[in-house]
Amino acid sequence: MRYLVLEKEKSIAEIAGKAYRNLPAPERRKAEEALVKANPELKNMANVRAGALIRIPEGTAPESLDRRNVVDPVDHLIDGVGDQLKAFEGEMRAGFAAFDERVKDYPKLIKAAEKEAEGRPEVAETIAELTKHLKASKKDHEKNREMGLAALKSLQEVAATLARR
Repeated sequence: MRYLVLEKEKSIAEIAGKAYRNLPAPERRKAEEALVKANPELKNMANVRAGALIRIPEGTAPESLDRRNVVDPVDHLIDGVGDQLKAFEGEMRAGFAAFDERVKDYPKLIKAAEKEAEGRPEVAETIAELTKHLKASKKDHEKNREMGLAALKSLQEVAATLARR
């Protein structure tokens, strides 16, 4: 079902005019009747305030719906989810890039640490542990990146499927 949010409309004719474009007079009367049937509160316009959500009946001149004013909340929600997933992808990629920037010097650090350890058995074990940790951290990060982006891609595919419903 589609909906319309009222602004300054004071009559059913104004509501129909906002919901539909270019309806001939007979079709407009049918649309007004369908609006009242779907929204009994419209019988007394004095009780209807700006911001009210008006149901737009299915099948009432669908080709004439004014898409700028009449929305399907499910479609609106799906579009929002798609946009949020796209924004989240950007945040994820920025986070991965920041991590990559932080760890880009790891190979140099490992080589420098190994060189420093030469002839110093008291630090060799510590440097070996550090080297092992840095390599494992990078490997874990790559795995997390792949899994995170794959999961996000799956969510985006589901959202796209919903949009095609």
